[in-house]
Amino acid sequence: MAYAKLLSPSTEQIIEPFAPAIMALEEGSSLLLQDTSPKGLRQLRDAIYTWLHTNNIKHFYRVSSETPTKLRILRRHRSSAHIVEDRPFNEIETFVMDNLLEITSIEETTELIKQAVIAKTIDKDLIPAIIREWKRVQGEG
Repeated sequence: MAYAKLLSPSTEQIIEPFAPAIMALEEGSSLLLQDTSPKGLRQLRDAIYTWLHTNNIKHFYRVSSETPTKLRILRRHRSSAHIVEDRPFNEIETFVMDNLLEITSIEETTELIKQAVIAKTIDKDLIPAIIREWKRVQGEG
């Protein structure tokens, strides 16, 4: 899109009547602008893009031409994503992530688990659960 990155005085005059209405848009709502001249509407569209860019709010809006004489400005929804559960890794997951993540053979995995049991890094009772977790991480289980 070819529009000016700096707001000129003439662009300010074009956008001035529309700026308050654009800023007042609620999330998800839109504003329909109409002009009898397609050329006039293109100038208005470019002025709006420049104004949004210079005010660093372009990412909040979507500007689209519905017809050669109609322009819609939509105020986008902000993301409402949030963390649902943030739990720490348990002992089994931690061992697999720290020691077995890049290992692809079961033989090498069991050997490293045996060495960890001998070194008393993990409890012998955790071996089946560690192997299950390793298979799950590898996409085998």
